[in-house]
Amino acid sequence: MLYIATIALALATQPEVEVHPERQAQIDSVAKAGAKWVAKAHPRFASFRPGASMSLLGVKGDWAQDIREHIAKGLVTPFVPQNANMAIPESFDSATFWPQCSKSIGMIRDQSNCGCCWAFGGSEAASDRMCIATNASMLFPLSDQDICFNANYNGCGGGQISTPWTYISSKGVVTGGLYKDSEGQDTGFKGMCSDFSLAPLPPPRPDQE
Repeated sequence: MLYIATIALALATQPEVEVHPERQAQIDSVAKAGAKWVAKAHPRFASFRPGASMSLLGVKGDWAQDIREHIAKGLVTPFVPQNANMAIPESFDSATFWPQCSKSIGMIRDQSNCGCCWAFGGSEAASDRMCIATNASMLFPLSDQDICFNANYNGCGGGQISTPWTYISSKGVVTGGLYKDSEGQDTGFKGMCSDFSLAPLPPPRPDQE
């Protein structure tokens, strides 16, 4: 919920850009299907045809099989709800439920043109869980830089979604925030050691012929 709200706020404050016809067709199809939410092109990808963000999708292999293997080895414990019949709330905002950790939960990180979504997903989730588990006594962003470039040899070339957790549990991870701008100013939630080294960039231009 918070992620969607943050994206919506960002879109509302961004200037209008021309939307690629194929992307606009997808948006129109969502509206025609009767969705209860409004689809809109993000300015970063709006002028490109669908698929422009493929270089950012760095999860390798069969992630579901990877998780099954970790469960079989006892490295991952499946979640089993205590009450399968409990009422599901109409909405849930983790930043509201854990307000002491809203700074971490609400931090939307930019992975540049690097295919390290696998690392960002782990570092962001681990940062939030660390904060929640310690009641915000450990409120630091864990380093995307450290996980992306030290947890495996591929870095921006991709990795498995279990890799960050294996790395954190066996090696540990330093803190680090977002990329610092050209004047060395922090652009987001501050860590102490290893900020992300790649500046936010537009996606590589796909073939639009």
